[in-house]
Amino acid sequence: MKKNIKWLINVATICLCLCAIAIGVYAAKQASLTATGTIGFTATNVYAEVSGQTSGAAEEVTFNTITIDSTKTGNPYTDTTTWSGKNINFNEEGTPITLTFTITNLSTGRPLYAKVTNTSSATNLSVKVNESEFTETEWITVQSKTEGSTANTTTVVISLSVADDNESVTGNYGFNIELQSTEPEVVNPEMENALTISEWNSKTDGTALGFDIKDGKAYVKQISSEKTYGAIVVPAYVKDNSDSSTTYPVVGLSYDGAMPTNQMFYNNAEITSIVLPTTFEDLNSTITNTTLASAFENCTKLEQVTILNGTGQLYANFFKGCTNLKSIVIPAGITSIYMWAFSGCSNLTDVYFMGTQDQWNSIEINSSGNDALINASVTYDYKVA
Repeated sequence: MKKNIKWLINVATICLCLCAIAIGVYAAKQASLTATGTIGFTATNVYAEVSGQTSGAAEEVTFNTITIDSTKTGNPYTDTTTWSGKNINFNEEGTPITLTFTITNLSTGRPLYAKVTNTSSATNLSVKVNESEFTETEWITVQSKTEGSTANTTTVVISLSVADDNESVTGNYGFNIELQSTEPEVVNPEMENALTISEWNSKTDGTALGFDIKDGKAYVKQISSEKTYGAIVVPAYVKDNSDSSTTYPVVGLSYDGAMPTNQMFYNNAEITSIVLPTTFEDLNSTITNTTLASAFENCTKLEQVTILNGTGQLYANFFKGCTNLKSIVIPAGITSIYMWAFSGCSNLTDVYFMGTQDQWNSIEINSSGNDALINASVTYDYKVA
């Protein structure tokens, strides 16, 4: 009997300890999962309504519907205190809270463009918009209503979650919803972040490249095997040295028509891979409109080639003597491959073609000196990640 009582006491003690631990964890989570924030608006020439609602919070919050009409003056409507100080408490499980905002375009015959910017200063708070990590979203189009129709709406879903359950959330969440009636200008990050020609010329990590300019377009060339070596990624755009607001698309290879040439990448025995950008045009068109041959001839360390875009022909001797070439990505715009283009490419095993099998079969491939290409394994409909 005494043994049974002692056993029951031990079990009760263990249960009490487990309860104390559970209560401690629960209390710690409850104490750390609170956020306060501000959501504001900036709107230009807009007639719209915006409303919001939380879900998943310990106590759900409804954001009152706001009607924005800045069409009469055309001046920006700005209210950064709208919906300020809204406390959002996580539930005891610490599950994510979603803030769903509905944007209604009340204009007739005119679309609306919306963007959300994350201004949160809270630590240990993970923020997503439409399931993606973000600092700001892409512009979202809200189509206009037509005469007699109901207004068009779109939703923006913001998800808040605790990054680390063992740490407190401190600071505030914050978002700004920007609305405008004029179509936003799309900024191309490759153009925005492009380097100047001089910056490319002076690189010391092996990726130095030269560029010639003609008719607002740039043509790329190697500088020397001492400055152009290893893995080379040709940029899609370069900026003018004297005016960085002027940007040139890189559309082809620079070649003065002289053979042999130190332009293009002819006889560079030091490059190991190269990527030609999506801005490339006719692969057989050079700055001098000279037929392009031997572009990568005798690049004996070259193993991988990726041509992201381009039409026309791979001319004679294009990759001749690239004895270590193993794989190549070829764009769908290629129409013919001349003799000896892949002569001596004895290690070529894989061709990744960005078009269909029918398109590949329609390419005129000269059989002279192109056995390596003809016998390689071809993957169709290839997409570059």
